[in-house]
Amino acid sequence: MITVVIPLFNAEKYISRSINSCINQSEVSQIIVIDDCSTDNSLGIVQELSALKDSEVLLLQNRINIGPGICRNKGIEVAKGDYIAFLDADDYYQAQRFTRALDRIKKDEEIDGIYSPLVLAVEEGVSITPDEDYRLEMTDGAQIGFEDALFKSRGTVSHCGILFRKSFLDEHDIRYAEGYWGEDTELLFKALQKGNIRYLDDPKTIRSITGQNLTTTLQAEEQYAFHKKWFYQMLESDYSKTVNFYFLKNYIRKHPFFHNRHTRIYRLPKFIAMVFKIITTPRLWSKLL
Repeated sequence: MITVVIPLFNAEKYISRSINSCINQSEVSQIIVIDDCSTDNSLGIVQELSALKDSEVLLLQNRINIGPGICRNKGIEVAKGDYIAFLDADDYYQAQRFTRALDRIKKDEEIDGIYSPLVLAVEEGVSITPDEDYRLEMTDGAQIGFEDALFKSRGTVSHCGILFRKSFLDEHDIRYAEGYWGEDTELLFKALQKGNIRYLDDPKTIRSITGQNLTTTLQAEEQYAFHKKWFYQMLESDYSKTVNFYFLKNYIRKHPFFHNRHTRIYRLPKFIAMVFKIITTPRLWSKLL
């Protein structure tokens, strides 16, 4: 009934917990793990689990490292479930993660996905304090719009909180982007623009903050590249002025000039060039004024 897709790279400490939390969900009929050339014992752990009698685990192995987004796309292509969910290898589900969400989506064919917020769990000894909590200031059953995800969340909405109809993803060719940062946000943006995603305040997905999460370790240049891409996407799209200001603000704010004080003098010319391009882009100002 539900397929859960898990990209895997060097998560030997967590992957067993992740997979077992899926196996313990009665609504999950298939678990697809895509190993992205792990160099620790992650692969061996998954092989042991997938070899168990009546195991629901399908293991796919990449010959080269391709990143989590493309791994998830491979999982979507071979998924057999009518519904599909995504889980990171260091995260896990609590009991009855899908009970209410599946009941809701099965009762209304107009619904393309059900979003339930995640619960943050900071691993002992990790000094990172995340500033997001994945909750929305919305009532149960309300449709989540694109602007809701940007402005009504106290942090962010996660793709790992959504139970999708697989037919919806296939019909609109909604897939993850390449890269190692922001590929999940792109899928979320596309889903909210194309589909009817409803809110359910039933937080049973645990997001572990381990100190090795990509969102907390990637360099400023990679985050800037993501926001730059969506800034130019904004110029080609019909968003509201509020959204246009949001993308412009993040395009400027995420520039590496602001994130490395020791090399600012070397980044200054590129920052000036960016600001000059913004000032001299009539199409941008027509969207803001």
